[in-house]
Amino acid sequence: LVAYYPLDTVGWPGHPSGIWDASGNNHHATAVAGVVPVRGHVGGAVVMNGSTSNMHGGSAPELVQLQGDLTLECWVNITDLSNEPHLITSAANGETEDTNMQFSLQIRASGLIRVKHEYGNGLDQDRTSPSLPVSQGVWHHITVTRDASERIYRYLSLIHI
Repeated sequence: LVAYYPLDTVGWPGHPSGIWDASGNNHHATAVAGVVPVRGHVGGAVVMNGSTSNMHGGSAPELVQLQGDLTLECWVNITDLSNEPHLITSAANGETEDTNMQFSLQIRASGLIRVKHEYGNGLDQDRTSPSLPVSQGVWHHITVTRDASERIYRYLSLIHI
């Protein structure tokens, strides 16, 4: 486990826009541009405006060099799919084509899950789930898992509230 943001603690003394990393690895994030803490489906949540709001987790190598096995999970309740929101994005500053490291979990306007992964030598994987679209205004639990051979698997669990 590299980082875990349950969003139960947003802001604490001395860090009013801090987002606590509960993994114990101290990869605390920072809320940027109007992130608002609210009650979520499970514990805390944040509302973002869909364009400029985000959580910045930093640029520690273990956060941006995603070469091995990987699992990303999040609960989302999206109110507008038209801007194709990015749920989780990681990229290294100053990367070159030989050291390319990027990962993005996105929801397409169609509601389908898109995963993009670039790793070393510019080799790209860009995949969109073939079915089970995310619906607007409904809580969804999304899990994406990739094994070390770079095959990407998606899992989408729909939770209607």
